[in-house]
Amino acid sequence: MRRERIVSIDYTQDLDALNVLVDDITPEHRLSAREELGRLSEALDALPDDCRDVVWLRRVEGLPQREAARLLGMHEGTLESHLCRGVRALARAMFGSASTKDAQSGSGSSNEEQLG
Repeated sequence: MRRERIVSIDYTQDLDALNVLVDDITPEHRLSAREELGRLSEALDALPDDCRDVVWLRRVEGLPQREAARLLGMHEGTLESHLCRGVRALARAMFGSASTKDAQSGSGSSNEEQLG
């Protein structure tokens, strides 16, 4: 039932539907955006089911923590744990290992803070 609500990210979608002037988007930017979206889609697919469901509900659908926990039938603390692991894995996939080192050492701002 949960899987039926998950919508796959189609990174081949036409960018003309966005509220951006087409002249402002260069072919290089289009390609770069599609590649990034492809990496994000692969990273989401690679997450464990619980992490992926939590990340999707909290970050994509924007549900409050309490509502997401209720829908998934888990405690809020468990949900938060899945969210942290999922966002950390997505940050590593998108930004590389430098974000992991920053987050572990506590120096600088982590990508998780930027994403969150």
